[in-house]
This record gives sequence, C-alpha cells and structure tokens, in this order.
Amino acid sequence: MKSGIYEILNGETGTWYRGQSIDIEKRLSQHRKSLQNGTHYNAHLQRSWDKWGEEVFSFHVLEECDESQLNEREEYWVGEWYNDPSISFNKKAGGDAAGFSEETKRKISQIKKGKKFSEEHKRKLSETKKGENNPFYGKKHTVEAIDKMSEAQKGKKLSKETRRKMSEAKRGENNVFYGKKHTVEAIDKMSEAKKGENNPFYGKKHNAETRRKISEAQKAYWQKRRKEKELAKKSLQ
Repeated sequence: MKSGIYEILNGETGTWYRGQSIDIEKRLSQHRKSLQNGTHYNAHLQRSWDKWGEEVFSFHVLEECDESQLNEREEYWVGEWYNDPSISFNKKAGGDAAGFSEETKRKISQIKKGKKFSEEHKRKLSETKKGENNPFYGKKHTVEAIDKMSEAQKGKKLSKETRRKMSEAKRGENNVFYGKKHTVEAIDKMSEAKKGENNPFYGKKHNAETRRKISEAQKAYWQKRRKEKELAKKSLQ
C-alpha cells in the first residue's frame, strides 16, 4: 500500500487530474471503474473520457510520500492550475478541505500578479466552456437552487466602480449580441416564454413605492434625452 500523489492524464489533450491517496493503487482503480461506468463525480473528466475514449488515458504515480505530507504535496502538484480547464480537470487547489495553506495562497497570488493570458490561451479557455464542454450543458437549475441564489443576492449592493466595469464590459464588441439579430423564430419563442404563468410578473403588482421609483426613473431618462437633443441642435447651429 503506497501513499502519495497520482495523476490521470488525457494523452491526447495533455489535460490532467491529480489527487492524493493513502492507497494510490486502490484509488486509481476506483477512478477507472467510475469512469468506465460513466458515473465519475468530476463531470469535466467524465466528458473527456467519453469523448476521447479510455485508450488515450493513462494513470500515474507522481510522487510517493508520507501520509502527513499528502496535503502539502497535492497543493504543490495541483497548484495554480486547478482553475484552468485547458490544463487541469481539478476543481479545487488540493490539500485539505479548507483549501490552500496561507503560504500556498501567497505564492499563487505572486505568480498571478500582472499575469496576462495570450489570445490563443483565452481562445482555448472559451472553447472548453462551449456546448457539451460546459458543465451546465443541458442542465437547468432546480426551483430550490434558484430560490437559494436569489436569497444569497438579497441585500447586496454593487459599488459604482463595479457597475461601471460591468457596463463597459457589455458595450460595443464586448457585448455577446454585438452585430447579431434574433431570428423571427427566436423572437416568437421569447414572446411565448413570457406569456401567462411563464411571465415572472404573472399575478403580481408593483406597490406604490415601486411605481413611484419607476415613474421618477422614466422622467429622469426623458429629461436627459431632451437635454441631449437640445445640445445636439445647438452644436449644429
């Protein structure tokens, strides 16, 4: 029985999964069986296995170490790459359930400061999140999950700087719909999706305070538009 760090490698793409175990041989056998049965808990790894086939995958022992060193050595082997799906199948940094040690966090922070991805690297990251490569492909949040996300966002306020950055990110060519138009079929589907009980405001009414705020916002908007038109006319004179 050997304890240490292991690796599951897709030899076609070079993408790996790394983990720790007090019995590497047994753990790798469990991984292989789950992948063969299509039940592996790591969806990214399972999709890659299904796409490329078992024959391109290899199972390795990266390092044997004492059980007391497992967390430290797993952090070393997974490191900063855990959040780069073009390199790693890992979804966390390794180590114990608490995540990185303070020393590892410091090192990763230093490595990432000023780091910029190349256009090719960004393209690969984008490709890994499209279609069936996206972990949410074909999935929908449950009503319970939607309620929890909604509750988590209540009471939160974005800073002016954050709102400005979000606005900038959606302008011009940064907007995913830049230069695109919905097809007639898509427009019809969106229209149908908002009718009756499918409409999020179905059976609801704005209270007096909300109506007042909407009215004020609209007035401010049209006042701004009038001023802009007046300025435009003056500039032409």
